[in-house]
Amino acid sequence: MAALRFSGSGLMLGLLALTGCSLSPTKPGSSVPRLKGIGGNIHGGQQPVSGATIQLYTVGTTGDGSAATPMLTSTVKSDANGNFLFGGLFSCTNATMVYLTATGGDPGLGTNNPNLSMMTAIGPCSSIMSNTFVMINELTTVAAVSTLAPFMGASGSAANIGSSPTDVSSLTAAFTLSSELVDPTTGETPGQMVPTGMTVPSAEIDTLADVLSTCINSAGGTAGDSSACGHLFSLMTPATAAAPTNTIAALLNLANNPTLNTTAVYSLAPAAAAPFQPGLTTAPPDFQIRLMAPASSMTLQLSPTSVTFPAESVGLTSVAVPVTITNTGSAAVTISSIGVVGPNAADFTETNNCTSTVQPTVTCFVEVTMKPSALGARNGYLSVVSNTSDSPQYVALTGAGVTPSAGPVTVSATSLSFSLAGSSQDITLSNYGTTPLTIASITSGNSSFLPTSNCGTMLPAQSVCTISVQSIGFLYQFGNYQPFGGLLTIDDDASAGPQTVQLGSLNNAEVSNPAGNATNIRFNFDLGTWAIGDSASGTFVYSVDIAANPLSFGGTFTGPAASDFSTSGCSLPYGVQCSFTVTFTPSATGVRTASINGVKFTGTGQAAGPSFITSTDANQFVYLSNTNVANSTNTVGITNNGTTPLNFSFSFSGANAGNFGAQSPGCTSLAPRATCSASYGFTANSLGTYSALLKITDTNSSFSQTVPLTFHVSYWDPLVSPYSLNFGTEPLGTTSSAQTFTVSDGNLQPLGHPISVSLQPSSNFTLPQGSSCPASTTQVCTLSIAFDPHDIGAIHEYLTVTDLTSGKTNTVQVSGTGGSPAVSLSPGSITFPARSVGTTSVPTIVTLTNTGTTSLTVSQINVLGAVNGNFTETNNCTTVAPSGTCSINVTFAPTAAGPQSATIQILSNAASSPDTISLSGTAN
Repeated sequence: MAALRFSGSGLMLGLLALTGCSLSPTKPGSSVPRLKGIGGNIHGGQQPVSGATIQLYTVGTTGDGSAATPMLTSTVKSDANGNFLFGGLFSCTNATMVYLTATGGDPGLGTNNPNLSMMTAIGPCSSIMSNTFVMINELTTVAAVSTLAPFMGASGSAANIGSSPTDVSSLTAAFTLSSELVDPTTGETPGQMVPTGMTVPSAEIDTLADVLSTCINSAGGTAGDSSACGHLFSLMTPATAAAPTNTIAALLNLANNPTLNTTAVYSLAPAAAAPFQPGLTTAPPDFQIRLMAPASSMTLQLSPTSVTFPAESVGLTSVAVPVTITNTGSAAVTISSIGVVGPNAADFTETNNCTSTVQPTVTCFVEVTMKPSALGARNGYLSVVSNTSDSPQYVALTGAGVTPSAGPVTVSATSLSFSLAGSSQDITLSNYGTTPLTIASITSGNSSFLPTSNCGTMLPAQSVCTISVQSIGFLYQFGNYQPFGGLLTIDDDASAGPQTVQLGSLNNAEVSNPAGNATNIRFNFDLGTWAIGDSASGTFVYSVDIAANPLSFGGTFTGPAASDFSTSGCSLPYGVQCSFTVTFTPSATGVRTASINGVKFTGTGQAAGPSFITSTDANQFVYLSNTNVANSTNTVGITNNGTTPLNFSFSFSGANAGNFGAQSPGCTSLAPRATCSASYGFTANSLGTYSALLKITDTNSSFSQTVPLTFHVSYWDPLVSPYSLNFGTEPLGTTSSAQTFTVSDGNLQPLGHPISVSLQPSSNFTLPQGSSCPASTTQVCTLSIAFDPHDIGAIHEYLTVTDLTSGKTNTVQVSGTGGSPAVSLSPGSITFPARSVGTTSVPTIVTLTNTGTTSLTVSQINVLGAVNGNFTETNNCTTVAPSGTCSINVTFAPTAAGPQSATIQILSNAASSPDTISLSGTAN
């Protein structure tokens, strides 16, 4: 998935470890005693839910919507007060993102609700401490589903939340945003560490939670019945999707379709005694839940906020739907990325005309299409990442794939073979069905075959149309002089589609320079325009099947002007090629054509007299230097293809004629059949497009040619050097030595414009010298970057360099490996055999292994909870190198009869610290 950035502070789920934390009240003024240990409580509305099944999941790692992994080793149920414990029933790596779900259970009605499904986003597994408490209710469910929707599968199952390994930062940011919307320890809104200036839409979250509670606090139901769940599921069913069967799936449908039945959904909230207050007093325009940005000079407005595509046949592309992005603020906004994310992101395509910098009041446009790859609902999000405080912003994309049903459809041929470039062959496409046939595209699979048709995008029932395929270019596979082909594909909604036709070539000729290197590749060889009776020759290279030996090329020309062409046949044979010369002597005016050995040649005849032809690059790009001067020296080639000597004069006219200079004196006269080059200059001092007409006149006859010239003056893209920097492995919490990079123009000169440098949000890199360079005409901009990792493992990011005058950008790829020590304990717990009071066991050895990439520093090892020194430990653990080990020796010396327990706590610089070893034993 493309990188997402949620606004908000770093994930503060360490706050889950709240000593003595009490539940939020189930009713005003009341409380429920909580169980000790790692656990939580589930409430529906403000009622405890008993008998709910609790599961702890770690997110999937194979893409958006990939299967999550259940972590609890035994079934956990909530008690009569909604409390539950799950400590000791799971293990996970420190960086793993986890979340809790609750399904089923009795919401205080004396019966199980099979449609009850709620969740809370926790965050890194390492944030779960020995006294962690998690609240699960409708508010935490709204927050979790709203923020994790781009990572949830289309089925709406809470067991399908995941992202790719390269998108850890985006997923982490989504968990952060969930905790900002609703506090996972109290189940109340607003949540933890809300960024300064940002506002949580608490009333909207309360209202949506109230709507959800009508189904949660019930016996359940199905879409279409008269139950509260039935009403909820019906209203939260998009036209292209199946009705949900649980409350998380229903809420996901609303997150993907935030304008879905908004007024009716709002009306489901209880009018009085709503469990979550204060709610909205009127229906909102939509139920898109996200932090609200403060009034800011940098603001982007997306319209619409959701797009629902009509159902489309699988494999066909929908009509494009426009989305506008408008800068409604007073300062320029930098857009770092526009893309599609979500479980079916590959089914949606966006194109846009947005530049990296959007000025105030400016609107740019995005067009989004859907091409469903499978049947059923398809969901994604258009993501716009910028430097506004509410970035990223989303447009929910939904649609459905349906089974193609048109036809039957046939084509009149299953294969076409071409022996001469420039020729065309037709096939007939017939729709024998009773409904129109939608045609998405007609492609050849090879640029040497050009299909055209009169079919349009809709072929009526019981109708036919014609598709013409023309062989263009050169019919050989470059570098392999063998016959080759393509595949004509008619992409439509026929039930047996698409229709295909094999395309193939039967000859292999190439035009080449005399050295035999393939250049100017064409198949219809044009020998130019010449006077009647005059002659012009060209040298070519001929290639045939590799097995052919010996080679020959020659014989008799055929065609309407065969007598105008002659050839010497093959000479200078080498390998599987031979060179030959073709001479063109026009006998009449106009286009003359002939063929030999399947190769077509063309020339044009003209009357005797003065004539010349020109060649130049008439559409050029020139760049301003750092002193705002654009200079360019250019040439125009002139060939005398007439029968008289020529003397030239040159002049410029047009709106920008003054920006173009005179020709060099080296091309003032020209004999018949000779060629020369005239030089002219161009100068400008500002951006823009400059046009002029260069008129070349033969002063002997007044015969002239006019050459239109268009020059585009622009800024250089900032050139960065080097393009990539690698910092190797760096421990977390430390900063590497800085490396430098330079920014210049395309000539390695100072840009002359101010430069800014930016890193992505929550970057693992820093800019020690700052993020800007002033304008300079003498100094190339040099800046430095250092590696300050907070993520573990391989890290790849991009530093963006922006020319603040032109808005043009370039990037430097920066990479490194975030190193971190990691603790592995074997065994992770010890149960001593029963022994007599007053005796001491032999030591049991626990091996501590540093499985991380940097040194582990053990600062302290303690025995907690041991009574009268029943358990003791000794160790040799101080500094442990990567892959190194140390030992902890544990003994059991009971001083009283009965079961005994304790915990060894290991404090270190590992992210999992404190790590623990459970100890137990029984004394006789």
